[in-house]
Amino acid sequence: MKKAISLIACPIFQDELKAVLPSDSEITIHFMDSIIHNNPKLMKQELINAIAEVKKVNNDICLMVGCECECDTGIKQIANEEGVKYPSGKNCIEIILGPERTKELQNDRTIIFTKGWIKMIKKSLEVGRWSEVDVRTDFGYYDRILVLDYGIEPLTDLEILSLYDLIQVPIEIEHVNLDHFKDVLKSLVEK
Repeated sequence: MKKAISLIACPIFQDELKAVLPSDSEITIHFMDSIIHNNPKLMKQELINAIAEVKKVNNDICLMVGCECECDTGIKQIANEEGVKYPSGKNCIEIILGPERTKELQNDRTIIFTKGWIKMIKKSLEVGRWSEVDVRTDFGYYDRILVLDYGIEPLTDLEILSLYDLIQVPIEIEHVNLDHFKDVLKSLVEK
């Protein structure tokens, strides 16, 4: 008998997973807290705790997190030690677009954001984890912000203007599909 699947996912992927998984999907999703970003110690703790919880219900486990994201112990090492599957994309953008398309779009000091990234930044500001100065320091280096739009729920003009006011870097919208992301998810959850 086929085991149920639990997907331990970075919160960045909420919109993408909602878009590609059928409403009757039998995959259980555990979203980690956005606090994991830029906090390698918490990333490791969240992963270890989530894997331990899923093992209690005896589901197959897949990680939906970049295999080179900042973590006290490498994501690949944790996955291999725990016997769980993970994608080959080094970060969330590569998981969504693939390495070639990511590299192409990141030319000329461009950073790529998703709506999930923008939500994470906003939440980090609201709870005091980051200040506006932190955000400008982290992202002000770039000459351009490219926001991915899947045609599902685009950013409003106010959200775009607020992001610009915060980071003070020009913003462009890139219309993309989720075909690569679907393929990554399919390869993870198939036996």
